[in-house]
Amino acid sequence: MSTTTETRMNRAALVAAVAAETGIKAAQVDQIITATLDAITRTVTGGTPVMISNFGTWMPKKMPPRMARNPQTGDRFPLAGRQVVRFKVSPRLRTTVQAADPVAATARKRPKSR
Repeated sequence: MSTTTETRMNRAALVAAVAAETGIKAAQVDQIITATLDAITRTVTGGTPVMISNFGTWMPKKMPPRMARNPQTGDRFPLAGRQVVRFKVSPRLRTTVQAADPVAATARKRPKSR
């Protein structure tokens, strides 16, 4: 177990950060974030992947039924098939995170060159 305290950005901090960057009121940002997450959830639940350029893709995946095992007792039991969600990080986000430069990190598209 790690002895350092891990900090995470929660929803309120995300809303505050987006509101500060855009100049939009926090209540409106919260509505936008909620609507965005709801749209992603509904789309993936319906079986369609959601791709956001320079960020990643949420993909529904059907897991087949299988035999599982209780690790404490070793007993085997059938596990029903189910649908799960997978997230695949975009190559650009992966390289941005590896660079570890929060100032330069952005998911914005690069301008088209002429």
